[in-house]
Amino acid sequence: MAKLTKVEYRKIIWGLLKDYRHNKIKFLEELLEKIMAIPTPKEGDPYVGLATREDRTFAEEFDTVKQSRIS
Repeated sequence: MAKLTKVEYRKIIWGLLKDYRHNKIKFLEELLEKIMAIPTPKEGDPYVGLATREDRTFAEEFDTVKQSRIS
């Protein structure tokens, strides 16, 4: 598989996180395996500069969904 750009990498990661949120991926271990199987972007650290308002909003919604399942 060819090396990805940061934008391509980010889109794949977001897709996997959304699949997990919507229960298409059932287990955290499965999600982590899929993320680890993705090749890192061409240049630099894949996590530098990726935090956005969308990331924080997703995290807040994700926490709310997980908490409602626990209750």
